[in-house]
Parts: sequence; structure tokens; C-alpha cells
Amino acid sequence: VVDMVEPLVNVPGRIVVSKARFYFQPFSNAFSMADIVKWKLESIVQVIPRSYVLQDVGLEVYIIENGVTSNYLFVLDSVESRNKLHEFLVANCQKTLEDSQQSNMTLKWQNGVISNYEYLYYLNNMADRTVNNLSQYPVFPWVFSDYTSRNIDICDPAIYRDLSRPIGGLNKKRLDRILERYYDMPEPRFMYGSHYSTPGFITYYLTRSKPDLMLCLMGGKFDHPDRLFAGIAETWNNVLNNSADFKELIPEFYQGDGAFLENRKKLDLGKRQNGSVVGDVELPPWAESPTDFIQKMSAGLESEYVSANLHHWIDLIFGYKQKGPLAEQNHNIFHPYCYPGTVDINTILDPNEKNCVVTQILEFGQVPQQIFKKPHPEKKLAIYPSLEVNTVESDLEYQDTEDSPSPSISSSSISLSSFSFSSKIPTKNHVTFFIECPDTSTVYVGTASGMMYTYRLPDMKYAYGVIISNVSLICGVDLKHSLCVGSSDGKCYVLSKQQGSVYQSIPCHYDTITDMQLDADLIFSSSWDSSVKVWSVTTTPQNKIKGLRLINDLDHDDVVQSIAVSGPMLVSCVQGCSVVVWDWDAMEVLHTIDYTHHDIAHAAIWDNHVVLMGVSVVYLNFKTFEEGLTRRFDANIRSYQICGNILCTLEQNGKITLFDLVEGRLV
Repeated sequence: VVDMVEPLVNVPGRIVVSKARFYFQPFSNAFSMADIVKWKLESIVQVIPRSYVLQDVGLEVYIIENGVTSNYLFVLDSVESRNKLHEFLVANCQKTLEDSQQSNMTLKWQNGVISNYEYLYYLNNMADRTVNNLSQYPVFPWVFSDYTSRNIDICDPAIYRDLSRPIGGLNKKRLDRILERYYDMPEPRFMYGSHYSTPGFITYYLTRSKPDLMLCLMGGKFDHPDRLFAGIAETWNNVLNNSADFKELIPEFYQGDGAFLENRKKLDLGKRQNGSVVGDVELPPWAESPTDFIQKMSAGLESEYVSANLHHWIDLIFGYKQKGPLAEQNHNIFHPYCYPGTVDINTILDPNEKNCVVTQILEFGQVPQQIFKKPHPEKKLAIYPSLEVNTVESDLEYQDTEDSPSPSISSSSISLSSFSFSSKIPTKNHVTFFIECPDTSTVYVGTASGMMYTYRLPDMKYAYGVIISNVSLICGVDLKHSLCVGSSDGKCYVLSKQQGSVYQSIPCHYDTITDMQLDADLIFSSSWDSSVKVWSVTTTPQNKIKGLRLINDLDHDDVVQSIAVSGPMLVSCVQGCSVVVWDWDAMEVLHTIDYTHHDIAHAAIWDNHVVLMGVSVVYLNFKTFEEGLTRRFDANIRSYQICGNILCTLEQNGKITLFDLVEGRLV
């Protein structure tokens, strides 16, 4: 018998594995054939052993089918059965968790290659935390301590919580009362009767977006209105002062659009004793909207203060201060049943006692698996030349002043002498785009591995490589002193051309950024989230990117693959082979063309023509949109630049080709 674990629900069934496929069939008659979970073994990308109710009997399987990632948590009847299934699946798996060595991930975090959010999520994964199990849900810290001010300054250390202390240690008066009770308590002693992460806390935060979780936990009804999640400041006040409330946060507070804070489903959550109706979560005065709240919370998590102190919190939650004498010294002791290895439920013979212990383990919180037994290393802040501005996210408003001028953005141009031949980029990584910077005689080449390679002109001599992200780099633009690189995680990474390092990451889209273009001092970006966004750029006096301010957001019916801009005209190539011509300033669609007989991936505006590119190059008259010259290439065009009449293309196979747009021939 195997259980498939979903939040607050265990579905009993059986697993059948053939040579090609995996099947899970529920036992219950309430399930139909459509409820059978199945996938090809070749779709497995990760297999992770998990604990469940403090026993090593869980297995989480990650698969990718049709470009969609899914994960399933199964609980088997014994360690031996789990290990046997694990060994079999790993043999058919492309990548396991062990392939991403912890030391490598820590080093990436120290050097700013991955964000604080990404590293914390990774540690949660390593420590047996998964969204499929509310008893072991990923845990994230409160980072701000100010939820009442009208405005906050991300650079002000006074607005942050002390990350070297657990939640229970933030209020000295409360801690004194807790310690007094602790020292009078018989063994086994514990400081906190409540944990920082429990199913009740998860359902508390997610009541509006996932009401079924609370209804399941509360026996078909919502909790009393006065105990529901009503406001950020109120919740923080309880966490800081209540003698039984020590909850931390969940990942949703630092990513997404904040939908879980809004009562979009119009749920009847009742009235509180003061007569107020429980609706949307009340935000801090400094947050204009749920999206703005999440963006500022994310900015705080990635701030200089948090980056400099996050290792202390990691020591408490995942590290050497988690248990033992150092945990006691740092006021970090929970009930013994919260710790892995403290109880073996299989040795409890009395069924009532066993049920009570299992219930307490499942509902009262579990400490993550200990990852570090020595102090966690600090982040190497000194190597980041721009930490003073690494606190700004994409939609924050900034007013230009004399002290904060708009950047002088250079328009890229092709040095034809450097590309007077067809060549292969000398890298084994899958090439996604390139940027030529004439001011530094440099070509930057982005790859699907997250690496960016730098070559010196005129002979394309390799200079150095830098890891921008752990996800694919898709596109980029030259901002004179910096490069702005779009990636598959929806972020723009800002790279200092002088230092050769990333100093800023800005969430811009909810999905992969497919293209970026410059026009004057504006950045245009397109995405799989079916939008094209127009941004203005603000900088510091040191010419570092301070932030991006959203000017316009153009919605489309499907994925936007690429864009071209000339003045107020914007051309977008939409998945499904349609081309949309906009007046982006007026946010008005001027023309839409269905274009199904060519595989179109890019568009450019040149000499009163729209140039469409995929495997072919196709000309369209800008006024009549009649098709002109067509030219086929050896492979899909991944990136391009136009200088005068010359189109320079980078094909997917790494080949650079020069094409004369007037004469319609290769140079």
C-alpha cells in the first residue's frame, strides 16, 4: 500500500512500474480512470527521498512532460520499500538532487550567482520541505519589522528584523516569561509549545487562495473571523507579542502577484467582533497593492542588510544552532516531537497513544532536517560594487532628479569588419543571443546554461565567462555602462561591463522574458506571460542601474516571442504565427496579421519594412503589409542586429551570417 500525499489529504493506492511508464492507481471507488497518475519514466528529472511523520519513508518525484513540471509525494510502508523504488527510478532519471552539490549552491549564493530567495528555496528542498506536505512546508523569514509606516527605505537597517534571533527571541519581555517557565519545567523541556511552521499557519496564510485547505483542516468550516488572517501589521504584532504565536512566513510572501492576499473568490469569511467584514488582507501603508507589497518584500529579502545577516537565520533553522546546547543558548528549543530522530512511532504499541503522537507530529510543526553542523558562511558582499542600489524592484516609482540622471543608452551597431566571415561561437553551450558593444570592442554571448561569454574584437578572442543565473539567458540590451539580460525566470539581471559581475536582479515578468529592445532611453520587454512592457531606466550618479519604472503594459492573446520598436511603432510576434502592430504610446493596436506559412521568431523594423525572421527572412511593406523578398537560412535565427542595410544573424547552431537587406544576398 502506498499513499500519494497532497496537502492535508493522503490518497491510498498502489504503484505499478513497467519498463516505460510509472502508474499510481487510487484504491477508492470515488476515483475514476482519469485520476490514475501516470508518466513516462524518461520524463523523470528528479527523485528525492523524503521523511514523513519523522520516518524515512517518503519519495518525491519531479517530472517534465510537454514543458510542464509536476511533482508528486509518495509515502511507502517501509524504508526498504522506499529505497527500492528510489533506486529503480533514479536509474531512469536524468538528474537527481545530489547532482546539485550543496557546497556548489552555497558558493553560488555567496558570490551572488543565485538570489537569497533561490538559495532559501534550495535549502528548504534539501531539508525535506515540500509544498505537497503542509507539515513540512517551505519556511521563509520575516525580514521587515515595520508594517505601519507610510513609507520605508530599503537601505535603512532600522526597518529590518533581527535575523540572528528566532521569532520567540525578538521580544525580550515575552522571552523572559518563556525562559522562566522553561527552567521550571521537568524534562523533556521546551521553550515554545508552538512551532514556526504548522499546517494551521499555512492554511491561515492561504485561506483566500486555497480555502479548501482550511475547510479540510477545520472540519468543513472556516476558523472564527477574529482568528483569520486579516492584516499584515496585525499578524506581525501577534508574532512579536503573543505568547503562543511564533510563525515565520512562506515563499508566497516573496514571489508572485500577491493573489493570496485578496479575496478574489468572494468567500464569506464572516465578521469580526468589531463589526468589520473579513475581506482582503489589510496591507501596510507603504504598500499600494498586493503586487507592490510582494515586490517590496522581495526587495527587502534581497537587500544588503538581509544578505549580510541571512546566514544567522540559516544557522537557526537549517544549521548548527537548530538543536543541542547552542540551540538552548540561542533560545531555539521546541517540543521533542518536532525533531527528526526523537521518536520511532513503530515502537509505540498502544494504538491510541500512537495516534496521538502522529497527530502531534503532523499538526504541531516539524523542524527541518539539519543541513549544516558548522556556522554557515557569510555572503561575500564586498565584491558587489552596487549593493547600495541592490534593493529596487521593477514597479517601484522613482523620480528623476539632478542627482539621479537618466542613463545615456548607446544604440548597438555592427562593426562589419569583425563579422566579415561566417564563424562558430567557440563555446559548447547552446547559444541564445549576443550583444556587440562597440565602445568596449566586446561581444557578449548568452547561453542556455546561464553563462555569458565575453570575446574581444576584432579577432573574437575569448576573454572570460561569468555565471549570470542558474536558468537560461534569453536576450539582452546594452545600457552603455551595464548590460541588462533577460532570463527564463522572468528577471532582468544587470551586469557591470567594467567589473564583469552581476549587481542587480529585477523581477519584470511572471514568466520567461523572450525579447528586449531599446528605443531612446526606454527598454521594451516581451514574455511568455503574454505581455509587452515598456520601462524607463533610472540610475545612480555612478551610472549604475537603480531600477526600472513601468510605463505601459500591452496585453496579448498568447505568448509574445519577439518585438521590434521604432518610435511609437511596436511590432510583436505572437505564438500562433500572428504579427501585431501597435502604437505603444497610445496602447492601440493598428494592424494584426495572421502569418501561418512561416515559422516567425523575430521581427525588426527597417526602411519602411517589417522584417520577419525564423528559418526564413521575410519582408513586409510597412504600409500595405504585402510580402516581399524571402530568404531561407540553415537553422533558426536566435538573435540579430541591423546596421544600415546589413542584417547580422546568429543562428541556433552558433553560425553568424551577414545578409544585405537591399540586395537580398549574403555578404
